[in-house]
Amino acid sequence: MRRRQMVSKITGVLSDQDIGNCTNLEALFAYDRINTFDIFGNARAAAEKQTAPGQLPEIPEQPEKIVDPLAKILSMAMGEAKTQKFLLSSTGRIVKMITVSLTMLALVLSVAYCMLKPKCSPQDILDDDCIHPGLPGGVVFDLLEVLICGFVGGKIMDRIGLPALFGQLLAGFLLKNVVPDQLNGLSAGLNSMLRSVALAIIMLRAGLGLDLAILRKSSVGAMILATCPCIGEAVTIAILSHIIFPNMSWPFCFMLGFCIADVSPAVTTPILLDLNIQKRGTKKGIPTILLAAGSVNSVIAIVFYKITEEFAWEGSISPENIVQIVAVKFFLQVFGIGGLAGWAMGKIVRFLWCFTEDRVTRFCIMFFMAMLTLFGFKQIGMSGGGTLAVLMMGTSIHNSLTSEEIFTVEMPIATILGFAWSNIGAVLLFTLLGSSLDAAKLSASLIGYAVVLVILGLVGRSLTLFFTLFLFPQWGFKEKLFSMLSWCPKATVQAALATAALDHITIQTQKGVPAFQSGDPAAHELDQLTENAMVILTTAILSIIMTAPLFAVLMLQCGPRLLDDDSTEAKSEVKPVVKPLPVVPTKQAAAPAPAPVPAPAPASAEASAPDSSTEDTVVLTV
Repeated sequence: MRRRQMVSKITGVLSDQDIGNCTNLEALFAYDRINTFDIFGNARAAAEKQTAPGQLPEIPEQPEKIVDPLAKILSMAMGEAKTQKFLLSSTGRIVKMITVSLTMLALVLSVAYCMLKPKCSPQDILDDDCIHPGLPGGVVFDLLEVLICGFVGGKIMDRIGLPALFGQLLAGFLLKNVVPDQLNGLSAGLNSMLRSVALAIIMLRAGLGLDLAILRKSSVGAMILATCPCIGEAVTIAILSHIIFPNMSWPFCFMLGFCIADVSPAVTTPILLDLNIQKRGTKKGIPTILLAAGSVNSVIAIVFYKITEEFAWEGSISPENIVQIVAVKFFLQVFGIGGLAGWAMGKIVRFLWCFTEDRVTRFCIMFFMAMLTLFGFKQIGMSGGGTLAVLMMGTSIHNSLTSEEIFTVEMPIATILGFAWSNIGAVLLFTLLGSSLDAAKLSASLIGYAVVLVILGLVGRSLTLFFTLFLFPQWGFKEKLFSMLSWCPKATVQAALATAALDHITIQTQKGVPAFQSGDPAAHELDQLTENAMVILTTAILSIIMTAPLFAVLMLQCGPRLLDDDSTEAKSEVKPVVKPLPVVPTKQAAAPAPAPVPAPAPASAEASAPDSSTEDTVVLTV
């Protein structure tokens, strides 16, 4: 109260009644905004003109002071007005984003340098074991280099209208083959581990999108649609590769075939989901069946690749090996143990989700359980079973949720998983794939043969698919043509499996395994094995470059033209319903008022209001 009286005496503009009604002097004068008083209550010379009693002095507006540190620096050279205009423009926002990104990068590298600095003696400072992980040639630096360059390359390609994987492949190729002494800190074992993580994310996303109810409705057709074209393309490529490369063994030929024979869900799934929302071909179930069959197709391609890989390292194929690999490793380990373990892991994850409602925590539980399943199976020599187990884990989670829980529980987690895949998993996978391609080992003949294999493999796949689609007699020629277009893009599984053979050879050579040493008598043609692995790698990369952008554009352009628009058909089936008017009683006194005629029940819950300007009332059912 003493402070209010003192301020009133100083200013002379407020009466005692005004001061008594004031309960918050700071709110009344807002001195932090109009700069009328300072914190000690002293009056400033802001209001010089006379004001009427009981009125606040008019304070001239002062320009807002710059508080942004970057703006303060730029205002010294450009002035405050130009600085504010520049920072509000698109160029200014880009400058701020680059400044923040470079600052974060410098902080990350500084923290990595301080945390991971090895303790080396001065004489050992140049040894390979004493390379700092946060400096060029170290693991942390090379991983950050792959992530940053791949991310930037993908964004550049995305800006010019090309798939982001083009920029990621190109960034990895340039880092390894153009820029000297790069990515030397990433060993073959680390590459294999990172690709296994990416493969687990692919299978986990495929499992979350696999609806068993849809598969049960068209189980036979979907299974045949997923199996026959995949095997047809794999067999076509295997036979042709054995003719083109006579020294390539049959197991390696089928490894190449099943590596190429998958359809990329990363390309087809968003387009098919968009067509499903647009009601294109939904009456015949075309997008739904293709989505379900595509997930199963990926499983078949990966599982058969793992089986043929077992034959490739055996050296000789005997009936005993065939029985052991097919019966024991395929049916027992993969489908028996792997399928049951994955289903049980999914139930465990679903149970653990009940203890938390945080979506990040739920995502971490699911992701780390998938990693435990995948690498746990690999530790006991059942990598194929671990891959299927991750898929079954996602399927078990998805099919244990109700329709409401799919939107409230699963969708937020699937969003995080998709973000992790697009910004980390896909960047690492495709950038490392591009870096695995050695330009010194490429030749024009190898590239030409690989292009021929990809094209003829697609021809074999399309022909097999065309005859398989006779199982769906309700599909016309246009629907079959769209199915053949949507069954051709390659990307994710090819990137995950392309370097598996080359990584295995490199790891076994570094371990000193006698069969993989060039000077050992027990070596079974190490140079030929390396050449076979390079054929698989080159063909897989070319299949991605040739098919992913081309068939994605064809699906987007041809989908609305080849598939029926079922939304218009649903609207055309709406028929008008005539509703009679109620009987209006006459003004005769003797006649009793008749009861109104009951109106017939409308066909739907919603009806339009009657029009008073016409004699009849027409109700349109929507």
